[in-house]
Amino acid sequence: MTYPKSGISQEDQKKLDALPKAYIGVKSSKTYPISQIEATPTIFDDLELDGLTSFGWQIEPTLGAIRNVSGRTLVVNFGVVSSHTVSTNNSDALLQIYSVTSTDQIGNAWQLNVDSGRQETVSGQSEKYGSKASQAFSVPDREMVRFEAISDSANISIAPISFSTRLGIVEGPSFRWWIEEA
Repeated sequence: MTYPKSGISQEDQKKLDALPKAYIGVKSSKTYPISQIEATPTIFDDLELDGLTSFGWQIEPTLGAIRNVSGRTLVVNFGVVSSHTVSTNNSDALLQIYSVTSTDQIGNAWQLNVDSGRQETVSGQSEKYGSKASQAFSVPDREMVRFEAISDSANISIAPISFSTRLGIVEGPSFRWWIEEA
């Protein structure tokens, strides 16, 4: 008997492979001033579903998290985080965004997803919208995952975007996150 992926039988692996893949997209139009204090990072709360449906996850809006409700540990192999960053500083600042996973099912204890870091230098007096790929991580059943951010300087925020075009006003969320099993 061979053990293809994670030390389980081929028959059990086929059963796992036949399950629908979990996915969710969330967004927020809230303005998030970014914390400079590592012990109290900014949490991207007030999330709402981005799109028509999700599978295997539910939003925990007050915790700024999504909860695994699939009945199994989910291994997320694909994800994208997009944000609109605004700086009113006169000099450059460092913005760090990362994800954490709950360890107690209620959101009082969190552990760092060590490969989740995204870091960028934000130019003074600037705005930019960017996307960054998410790294693989696992979330046990009933646990949650969320993003947090810190900056080394004041006056950095993640904010909704709005601008005029020849056809009218275009708006976009401050923060958007899509993840799925591969």
